Amino acid sequence: MKVTGAVRYRYAKLLKPTGIFFILVLMMSVVALILGKTDNSSKTMIEGIYNFSYYVGIFLAFILGIISYKSDLKFLLQNGTSRQIIHGSFVLSLPINLLIFAGISCLHLVFKLVTRGQSGSIAPQAVGLPIIILVCMTAMSFGYMISAFIYGTKLVTKGVVIGVIALLAMLFELIYVLKMQGDPIVLIYATYCFMFGSLTGFVHLGHMALACILLTTICLSVSHIITNKAEVKK
Repeated sequence: MKVTGAVRYRYAKLLKPTGIFFILVLMMSVVALILGKTDNSSKTMIEGIYNFSYYVGIFLAFILGIISYKSDLKFLLQNGTSRQIIHGSFVLSLPINLLIFAGISCLHLVFKLVTRGQSGSIAPQAVGLPIIILVCMTAMSFGYMISAFIYGTKLVTKGVVIGVIALLAMLFELIYVLKMQGDPIVLIYATYCFMFGSLTGFVHLGHMALACILLTTICLSVSHIITNKAEVKK
């Protein structure tokens, strides 16, 4: 199976949960439109639904990443697909997030136009669509890496990796507290602020975008290494 066939297979699989998500958002929008007619609150209700849908979409992307490894690896290997193409087809399936939020944004716009004559304000999105898509791609890549690690590594390797991570975390905390006389929470918070904002509370989208690209690259690289050595299990 060539890369085009592998990509078509992945999209055919991922479009099913995506379609369910899209239908649920549509149904909630219609219900909000009907219920809000009595007190002219449809616009506010629909705005809340779509603000919430962006957060749910990030979780959906994580789930899409998890379900994209085990069964896909088995099926594609059985059909003569190389491991390089398998990993490449997953990378090419990441834009499924673009389709999800492009569809949601179009649906949101339609309901905005339907409810524009009603009272209530429509607040602009705090985070732009490109950033949301980057976050979702990161979440999808992270879910894929987690699934690859759980399925594609041996029990001994899992134990060693988890043990090393735990040991490094404890050593880091010990050194930071004793030698630097600080609180580890402060460093964690500072790292979070650099990635997703600042100590003043203002969001730096450039930091967030770079962090998402870096994390996505790390997740894809690790999952690629695991995929190249993973044994096919029952």
